[in-house]
Amino acid sequence: MDHFCITPRCSYCRFDFATSENTTILRSDGRSITLPFSKLEYDNCTYEPCYPGCCHWDERLHGYHVDCIQHGNYQSAPGLFDATSYAYDPWPGENVRRHRWMLDRLTSMIYRSLSPRLPFELCGIIARYCVREYALSITRSFCRDNSASDFHIDLTQPVWARYASLDGLAYIVSLTNKPTLDDAVPLPQPDVPVQIIYAAEDHLGVREVHFAGSSDKVQHHPRPGLWWRTVRVHGPKLKGHTDGSKLRRLLCPFAEHALGDNVLWATPQPDPQQLRLTMLMVPSAPLRMASLEIGQGVTGYSFCWNNCIVALKPHSDKGDFSYYKHVMLRHPHALWLYVPFRPHERIVEIWQRRRKHGREVALIVVTNIDRIYVMGAYPRPSWHPCSYELLYKDNHDRDSFFIDQSPAGIHAVASRPPSRGTKAHRIPIALSPYPESMSFEDFLYTAASVEDVAYVRLCRAESSSIITGLVFGYTDGHEESVGQTRLDRLEAHIMIDTSQKMWLRVSRSIYGLPQVVDMGFSPTSKSIEGYIYITWHGCLEWWFSLNQCKLYHNSQASLSTRR
Repeated sequence: MDHFCITPRCSYCRFDFATSENTTILRSDGRSITLPFSKLEYDNCTYEPCYPGCCHWDERLHGYHVDCIQHGNYQSAPGLFDATSYAYDPWPGENVRRHRWMLDRLTSMIYRSLSPRLPFELCGIIARYCVREYALSITRSFCRDNSASDFHIDLTQPVWARYASLDGLAYIVSLTNKPTLDDAVPLPQPDVPVQIIYAAEDHLGVREVHFAGSSDKVQHHPRPGLWWRTVRVHGPKLKGHTDGSKLRRLLCPFAEHALGDNVLWATPQPDPQQLRLTMLMVPSAPLRMASLEIGQGVTGYSFCWNNCIVALKPHSDKGDFSYYKHVMLRHPHALWLYVPFRPHERIVEIWQRRRKHGREVALIVVTNIDRIYVMGAYPRPSWHPCSYELLYKDNHDRDSFFIDQSPAGIHAVASRPPSRGTKAHRIPIALSPYPESMSFEDFLYTAASVEDVAYVRLCRAESSSIITGLVFGYTDGHEESVGQTRLDRLEAHIMIDTSQKMWLRVSRSIYGLPQVVDMGFSPTSKSIEGYIYITWHGCLEWWFSLNQCKLYHNSQASLSTRR
């Protein structure tokens, strides 16, 4: 049986498919079929939505909205798919930005045509039904009939750029030493020979180019969806590759290929070759590296796990939780671990734990108060010993630690090589035994003291009463978490009366998987199956996987996990 992947967005209007939305799929043999956008079998073939990091099975097929196929003649623009194909998945907010831009622009166009007969608000309602058609019109008018091609420019001569706008963003169409059109714009060049070229690009092409000498610094703040490529100059010639409508890539024709050539950065990096790039997984697209916030102002981190390290998000007092939604769109079954920091606590070391597979890789964080956090699955008893490598060490010179921001997960990290001679820190060892588990099921391990607790906050699963984790607040003001915790799902503070024991009730789901379903307080401890009583001394250990959990407190243990 053939197994095909379907692009997650319409290849014509470039808006995502909705779940179970009818989708027209064009096969390489010339046939077209219309199916709901979900995994199903048809004519002895399996069709499945493509996901970040997908290996594309037998072949990746293009899908289209049924109405886009009906409204647009995609065969009339031969360069359309070259110009609108994505080099990699865009940043999560791109669909929202693009839709909002089109809606605002279309609403204004309708209002100018129909005012004062229709109010502006009604024009906006009408525009909502026309966004896809407007997107088709923009795409057709932007895409040129030219086919993909290469060009060369001389860096010892002045360079002009031509720009074109697509979906509200300006892209470079071409670079030349001899402008022939009035819309060509001269690019600033340094007083010294060009040694470095910084090219800012997104998933559709190059948007900015800056020429610099070896000592020149180009500073830009990170912008969502915009990534910088560093091109080292070797000789006077520069090669550019276009898709027929805009510039896609700049490269030096005489430079030797290096591992870092396919790495993009959130800000211009003059010397990326001085950074040590550590691969955690095999990437399926260009690495997109952004600096991890480590210094003052960080109140904690949220770590996302989905059989690999998906995301590591620093927190501040601003309280923006939109990243949870963005990550869960791509990883709906991911696990989250919240690590609150104490005032003035900061990361001083980051280690890598590695064995064979991505699910066995973990990042181990050491802070300046000697607290250690394992961001990854706890080693299974069947694993052979893992190796540990120091990736980052704080030496007070503001060195950055970069992590990959690809939607499929953190494929790599980068930093300046730390000094040798650093001794490996002890890895936190669980006090309780590893839970019984199903095949290929990994558990994350958390533990927290239950002494001097002032309040507790529950974290529940979405659209469910299941308690996935707890955040304890202590009398000295700091917090610790156990279980799976997300800041956007934490409930209000529950103040603690230490004369009352807190109980957690663990019950089995219809599949026999233990989950925490309720909590409360009682002055006495009753020996009831499924109940764990917190007696406000010792610690609470909480193992959790995607499907089940196991709790230990002093001599108590919750229901056994399923194997």
